[in-house]
Amino acid sequence: MKVRQGFVSNSSTTSFCIYGTDVPQDILDALNEEEGLYAFLEQEPDLSIEYGDPNGWPDREIFVGCSLTRMEDDETFGEFKARVAAAIKRLFGNDLSPGIIEVGYYNG
Repeated sequence: MKVRQGFVSNSSTTSFCIYGTDVPQDILDALNEEEGLYAFLEQEPDLSIEYGDPNGWPDREIFVGCSLTRMEDDETFGEFKARVAAAIKRLFGNDLSPGIIEVGYYNG
């Protein structure tokens, strides 16, 4: 599992682009704390945690997915999406629909 240690940043701006999904608050509540989500994601090494709103746990929006840069050289985009969608389905069930998530914001 890849755990993002920081943001791609330029001064006080942050951005990322992944194929993934936002994690619903009821799932976050069930995991109780941020470390619970990290442990939960260890089951799926293709997925990583990305944060959309840096206002602090547990109220920030959290995205789980795979960076587009992690698509294999011999993998089509359709195969990449299917691989990530399958990992999300194994963890969270059928309720979450992955898509391309682009987030950028100014934090200053």
